[in-house]
Amino acid sequence: MSLFSLLKKCSIAAVLFSLCFGNPVGAKELSGMLQVRCRDAYTGASVSSSMQFLNGEAVTFEERLPDSGMAYLSLGAQRYKVRIEASQYQSLRTELEITAQSTMPVTLWLDPVKVPETLSSEMIELLTLDDQGLIHGYLYDKNDGQPIPWAIVSLAKLGLEAEADEGGYFRLFYPVNASAEDTLPPVDNLIISNPGYKKLTIGPLFIHGGDTFFIEDLEPGQGEISKLKTHKLLAEPEELELSQIISVAEEGVDLFNPDLGSPAENAESTSGLLNISPPSTIRVGTSCSCTTCSSVSVMSLETYVRRGLNDEWIASWSSHSLQSGAIAYRSYGAYYVAHPIKTSYDICSTTCCQVNDSDTSSSTNTAVNATAGFMLQRNNAVFRAEYSAENNSWNDPYDGLSCANDDLSCGDGSVGSPAYSWPCLYDQVALGHGCFGHGRGMSQWGTQRWANTMAKTWPWITNHYYNASGQPSGLRSAYITSPLSMQSVSFSPQVVAPGETFIIYVTGVNSSELTHTALMIGASLYSTATGYINDPVHDDQENLPVGTHSLARQFTVPASTDDGLFDLLVSFYYDVNDDNLISPADMALSLTTLSSALT
Repeated sequence: MSLFSLLKKCSIAAVLFSLCFGNPVGAKELSGMLQVRCRDAYTGASVSSSMQFLNGEAVTFEERLPDSGMAYLSLGAQRYKVRIEASQYQSLRTELEITAQSTMPVTLWLDPVKVPETLSSEMIELLTLDDQGLIHGYLYDKNDGQPIPWAIVSLAKLGLEAEADEGGYFRLFYPVNASAEDTLPPVDNLIISNPGYKKLTIGPLFIHGGDTFFIEDLEPGQGEISKLKTHKLLAEPEELELSQIISVAEEGVDLFNPDLGSPAENAESTSGLLNISPPSTIRVGTSCSCTTCSSVSVMSLETYVRRGLNDEWIASWSSHSLQSGAIAYRSYGAYYVAHPIKTSYDICSTTCCQVNDSDTSSSTNTAVNATAGFMLQRNNAVFRAEYSAENNSWNDPYDGLSCANDDLSCGDGSVGSPAYSWPCLYDQVALGHGCFGHGRGMSQWGTQRWANTMAKTWPWITNHYYNASGQPSGLRSAYITSPLSMQSVSFSPQVVAPGETFIIYVTGVNSSELTHTALMIGASLYSTATGYINDPVHDDQENLPVGTHSLARQFTVPASTDDGLFDLLVSFYYDVNDDNLISPADMALSLTTLSSALT
């Protein structure tokens, strides 16, 4: 599109917005430029989409983004409710803040309906061996969004390189050596070069098993650009001091009593985990200096967690460590959707908030998918779930690590920071490990030790650090929420003979963004004469897609059951250990009791 055509288009948009929304002062004083780009959240490719500006659910004005996914819009300075839609993609809803006489670059990341086969967990598992890791990704021109073919991608220390294909996709395999349990994997720098573009160096990167996937934009021109990869577990002392410390006093939020305010509108009391629907989208400030950011990326909450978990945890860690990390990361991000740090974005992408960028790993993606929608709540509101690398209350003077916790009163073998309302918690896996972090909330190294050495599952780990394993106090008094709930329960027939089978019908609700595949419907009969009667043969995993859906399971009454009147108890369980059995290791989500229901 020519510059004249672009300016003409923007001028028409400005007039239409003025007619639709009004502009009490001159457009020159109260207008801003929205620089928008729409991209595939998995591959980074440009997406042609429709931006619908809403008044309630009514579309007041619609702007069509071209195949490049890029557009410039001159808008009145105000807040807009927007819905973005594209073929073969999930719709995205957000609010955009336009300020007077400013340009705010906004990137809209749309989730595809179907994950590309090249990025599926099954494909990555086939490509990566026990002694081999993979770095792969897509390369694009920063200015026009077009793929860059034939670029050379290399690892500086290992001396390995690969070439991108005609679509800008590359795969670079490297050897992996097993790391000791309490040591970080080795690091290297990724170098991307192509004639006509500035050479890009990204690092330091962990060289571990599995994969790391990148979406990178190359800048046309000469010279070099370095992109620092800030992983929480490699943080410098000054970054640790700023870690998750956000000045929000001007927003009316008490930092150390973060649950002040009204409970979530959709929170309801259940005979199980509190059901709180997670926010559907989050606005992430990018190009930041601490919490001050000059551009914004808008994405679904689960894409946000996918893009950040491998920058806070180690992707090669145990699955239950990663899943507990996903709960903390998701909850922390969701809290700031309700309590944004700025009017134009909810949360920053630096260590001052949570590190978040476009690279992902299949192992952390799997952890995110498995826990989709699960968060933490305190006082019926989403909890600001803090965490740091090593929360042991002892500063080893010889380990070279920086302790940002100024309250080590709990002592070696305990975690906490009582001065900041995080009570002491005995944590045997912390003993002898020097403090490396702020001491509040979950210990990241602790999650790996509990999962890998002590064989604990993610609900146990999460409750240990955020609820003191059922002995809550201070800020260590948060509870896991569930996005899965039962709306109604019925069964047929209501009279059965011993040895016969009846059907239980459940209307289930999934308020997360992803289908849950590890849901189990538990059922029991009860009478005072017989006690509990179960039917484990029919305890099978169920798929519960997003939204409200009907489910069913069978129940065969044992042939030895005496005649009588029975209560029917129906429950949702999350199959935590994925063994297709309901066991004490699994998490009970909700329970419905139909009294004196079955004869």
